[in-house]
Amino acid sequence: MNLLGKIFDSLHLNFLNRDDSPSLKAKRDININPRSTKDAPNVSFKMTRSYIVAYPPDKSHFGELRTPVTQNCDVSKFEFLDKNSKPIGRCTDFQKLTSTDTELVGYYRIETRDDEKLFLSTLATNNGIITAKVVTTSGDQFMYSFEAVQGNWRKSIAGSLNLDDTFRLIKKTPIETTTNLDTKRSKELRIIKATYYDPAKGYSDDKDDVTEELSAKIKDGRLIYDGSYNDIFPDYYKRIKKRLRVEVEFNRKGCIQFYNEDDKINMPKDLDSANNKKRRFNINNTWLIAIGSGIIVMIIGLIFSGQLIPYIPNQTRQNQTGAGNNANDDIRLRRIESLEVGKRVSDLPNGIYFFQDGIDISFAVPINDLNEIKAKGVRRTGYFEIQKYNDQIYVIGFINTENYSKIGAASSDNPLNIVLFPIQHNEYTKSVSIPLRDIEEINHRYLDLEGLDILDVKTTKITGSPIVYEN
Repeated sequence: MNLLGKIFDSLHLNFLNRDDSPSLKAKRDININPRSTKDAPNVSFKMTRSYIVAYPPDKSHFGELRTPVTQNCDVSKFEFLDKNSKPIGRCTDFQKLTSTDTELVGYYRIETRDDEKLFLSTLATNNGIITAKVVTTSGDQFMYSFEAVQGNWRKSIAGSLNLDDTFRLIKKTPIETTTNLDTKRSKELRIIKATYYDPAKGYSDDKDDVTEELSAKIKDGRLIYDGSYNDIFPDYYKRIKKRLRVEVEFNRKGCIQFYNEDDKINMPKDLDSANNKKRRFNINNTWLIAIGSGIIVMIIGLIFSGQLIPYIPNQTRQNQTGAGNNANDDIRLRRIESLEVGKRVSDLPNGIYFFQDGIDISFAVPINDLNEIKAKGVRRTGYFEIQKYNDQIYVIGFINTENYSKIGAASSDNPLNIVLFPIQHNEYTKSVSIPLRDIEEINHRYLDLEGLDILDVKTTKITGSPIVYEN
């Protein structure tokens, strides 16, 4: 079965190498020239808590961002920048609070003491002005400048607590991308996607994205870097050995290259190394296709003959016994496809699974507007697995043994209060499935010592031992 998996991986890598790869064609077709500032969407920022709080910062909202809904130029990414143009904190996805809203709302989070101080010091450096990088869904990039009107940041720096400011947008500036400024030769080497991530948790499409930082190192058609990655990339995983994943296009051919933290980078030479050649797959090698096809046919024959149990990749079954009926026993779900990422759950078919931030789940459930949940395709720290089948939406998580023994008794007259983890952690090892519509109360918390998002849930229905597709 491992051989079959390698064949599928090879076919996937070959797809990246093709000139007509849809992902590469789509990225090549993106307009990288910002049209003008009149095309930049308006964004308002309002602080929802003070600069400095007496308790340790968590993932409660630092501020609220609002922008009008447009036809094809919504905000897809927003991040405040320090004086070195590195992100401070992070922003949630922009979405409508209700289906009839004419504005998209995003929440900004300042999660550490260091970021609190960095936000204030940046205001001090720029005399009350802070900049933000804004990327739109059309691919345009802008630099926005916000001014703190009241000037309470000065008192906060001096040590005053519970102070905030009113911010107003004063300037929008188009960003010329690296590709615009490169020579014709440098365009032969192009970074499609670069992520700098914790290997134990996998990479994220937004938080771990370092495409722009790495692209800036391309000079005269080459990317050579022999230094500390943390000097040029944001370090969200301190004291952890990280990994760099680079999806690159060279001479209109695409491939993927991996580097351990602080490995030397030498492109395009690295793309022709022996290791990378082993990872490439040439579709013209018809003999290899024939062998692979023969193996697939043989395996399918064994499956239908009952001599081989089909293997389902990326699925783990929690072999648990206890109270409650087993969930999704007869269900086989697929991970959402790339073109389904970002869609509302109501627009997605049955038989799929995806991921969602705990804070977004806790926001959608109380207002009973689950269709405003937008699917994410990459699992990040704190994300819960969400499954959709039989026209129901379920959150998958882990609880402790004590609560697991009580799930069979949960009902409308006897709701169960549990703590739900997105992954197995300490004594929280029992997997459960909870229909979102059966949750009566939900609250999001962030455990800063463990670096985990958890949910406090009061539910009338809960089932045990579901198939967990990615744990």
